[in-house]
Amino acid sequence: MQYLWVAVGGAFGAVARVAVSEWASLRWGAHFPYGTLVVNLVGSFLLGFILTLVAERAMLPAEARLLAASGFLGAFTTFSTFSWETARLITNGSHWHGGLYVTTSILGGLVAVLLGILVARAI
Repeated sequence: MQYLWVAVGGAFGAVARVAVSEWASLRWGAHFPYGTLVVNLVGSFLLGFILTLVAERAMLPAEARLLAASGFLGAFTTFSTFSWETARLITNGSHWHGGLYVTTSILGGLVAVLLGILVARAI
């Protein structure tokens, strides 16, 4: 049954990822990988928030963790696309944008996880 929770969450996460990526490209343009950056930062915040609620508050059942963290967020966020987009920026000569993307993704992701933890602890 646990695999079903992950699969259902993953289906919704994959669709949400495409929707957010398309929205970000329309909103800010396709010259920078805003879509992947947004999904990874939002996903980092939500992962910190959800796992803190599970671990420290016992506010969510194990099934909700599987559905949301492993399923939805596992499909919503993406490291492989981040790596590919970074490589494309660098190989196309946009070294500055590649460095900015890596720095913003890693530091922003860490800050987002910490904010998620703090918000969950404040509940």
